[in-house]
Amino acid sequence: MKRITIACCIAVIALSCSGGGGGGQTGVNDTTAPSVPMGLVATGVSSSQVDLTWGASTDDVAVAGYKVYRGGVYLTTVLTGTSTSDTGLSGNSQYCYSVSAIDAANNESGLSIQSCADTSPAAGSPSAPQNVAATSGVQSVTIQWDAVAGATSYHVYWSASPNVTNTTGTKIPNATSPYTHPNLAAGTYYYVVTAENAGGEGWESAEVSSPVNLIAFVTSVMGNGNLGSWADAGGQAGLAAGDAVCQARAIASNLTGTFKAWLSDSADDAYCRIHNLTGKKSANCGLAALPASAGPWVRRDGFPFGDRIDRMLDDGVVYAPIRYDETGTLVPNEFYFTNTSIDGALRSGYPIPCGDWTSDAAGSSAGGGITDHTTNNWTTYGSRSCSLAFRLACMQTDAGPALPAFAATGKKAFITSTMGNGNLSTWSGAGGNTGLAAGDAICQARATSAGLANAAAFKAWLSSSTTDAVSRIASDGPWVRLDGVRIANSKADLTDGQLFAPINVSQNGYYLGNYGVWTGSDETGTGSANNCSNWTSNLSTVTGVRGIAGNAGSGWSSGSSPACNNTIYRLYCLED
Repeated sequence: MKRITIACCIAVIALSCSGGGGGGQTGVNDTTAPSVPMGLVATGVSSSQVDLTWGASTDDVAVAGYKVYRGGVYLTTVLTGTSTSDTGLSGNSQYCYSVSAIDAANNESGLSIQSCADTSPAAGSPSAPQNVAATSGVQSVTIQWDAVAGATSYHVYWSASPNVTNTTGTKIPNATSPYTHPNLAAGTYYYVVTAENAGGEGWESAEVSSPVNLIAFVTSVMGNGNLGSWADAGGQAGLAAGDAVCQARAIASNLTGTFKAWLSDSADDAYCRIHNLTGKKSANCGLAALPASAGPWVRRDGFPFGDRIDRMLDDGVVYAPIRYDETGTLVPNEFYFTNTSIDGALRSGYPIPCGDWTSDAAGSSAGGGITDHTTNNWTTYGSRSCSLAFRLACMQTDAGPALPAFAATGKKAFITSTMGNGNLSTWSGAGGNTGLAAGDAICQARATSAGLANAAAFKAWLSSSTTDAVSRIASDGPWVRLDGVRIANSKADLTDGQLFAPINVSQNGYYLGNYGVWTGSDETGTGSANNCSNWTSNLSTVTGVRGIAGNAGSGWSSGSSPACNNTIYRLYCLED
């Protein structure tokens, strides 16, 4: 396979044109020197030879000869013609050339525009590896490729810039597939692979790339609201102690980069701190305009946690609960300190949190998030006493590359954009139906309005006094949200008390947080006696079980039992 080297050549051309000369030249751009030769063309003709041709200088100064430079280094021989061959080269390599003209007094023109060429692989060398793929991991990229007939070894070349070749990339020799490239800073990485045998090294593969994303995790360690008392605080106090804890936990798990605690105090908002700034979000973190570059992040298991910070806060785009500590251990349904509201600023209307994180007094408290929750509740979900031990959420700072593709396929599930009371026949889309049939009709109407395929197959996740929600679903999944995030792999996975991600994306694509959802069911899909009289009552004296949209724990289906006259609750809709 022939390599494409245009981008590399253009980069060097710019240098040649701006400088006008090169090493070893005398009298460069002298007024009596010949004009710069034009039309240099380099052509690789074998594994060891590049042929060069160029146009003669055409001015009044007599040309005595031409000098050829390879990579800015003079090749010693003065040529009288306008062509030559460079031999003795290495196979499967790139070489770049420029030419100058000299007169009899050795006055030399500037260098021509550079031309680059590839030598072919040596005779008998293997072909380029096929089906090369790069997969993003936690601060790593895994590259794999198909075996090449006759190859005895493989080499991986990588760069943080595209158009990598075996001359421009950093070589990882004698790699085996799959190869994991570890300990990478956030960014996008580009790779090619070559095969080698006794005949030499073959052509590079097609280039592949993969992002290495910023990381977010909850700490495996716990402590009270006096952050300076934590073992990893390193003698710091307040927010600085929280940051020290996060950095220590990251280092202990071989994570690179700068990590800060998602915490606010009276002086600094978490939103500013995640941009490595201080101050209040309301004051643009001390800048002329509000920054919004931080993120996106993946969890410690490598799955996307949230989009860029402004989208996480303003649009609720939190893909899956943070849930994992720095070691990759699952931490379900745990509280962590933040005292940060849904806009990334200090939670307003409450006392200063734990004396700005220096107090463990039992009478003071601080807000926080929950590891099973996403939109809104990942940053603010009630408060806890400063005297008790909880975790911290830690996020790698600054901007990172876009998230890798993560959408899965499966049957669709969504939460309705519409709301209503416990008498489902009163809802728009009920179509004259009552009870469970009204719920199904509402889901089908919403699916139809959104243009979803198979709209007639959607059913509401609802139980009645005679029918459990789980028994109403005949399919065994899997189910995914409309953004492609997996919810559950099977019906057993759907009802084991812990979803992969909450059902909180509506049929029109909005991310919803702490919203109630009528279910009449516990997390196993088993019905409750509290079902708004089989979903026919909107009386204040009758109740129905509701779940919480942004919750991926057991509370997704089962929580409190509010009165059926409430009109603020939605429905879950699953494709059957």
